[in-house]
Amino acid sequence: MERFIARAKLTVLDCIKYAKTGVYMLYLQDEKKRVKGKLYLSNFSIKSHYSFMDLYIQNGINIIPVIGVDYSLANLTFDESQYCNHTI
Repeated sequence: MERFIARAKLTVLDCIKYAKTGVYMLYLQDEKKRVKGKLYLSNFSIKSHYSFMDLYIQNGINIIPVIGVDYSLANLTFDESQYCNHTI
């Protein structure tokens, strides 16, 4: 069950400016714009995570897929009783 309590508007730029080294306070308001509480942000940081597509687009890195196929029988196991149907 969800219930609306309050909302606050903020921008990432404000969080970077004010909450990176200090404390950034936001007022939480209900539908009638009455203050219901305060929200404090501190130690705010943004971390970038890059994908292969980002590296390709930004740096022109060429990604060449290499596919290897193992045709040897080294990884297979055989049950001899399955293939030998003779009795002694």
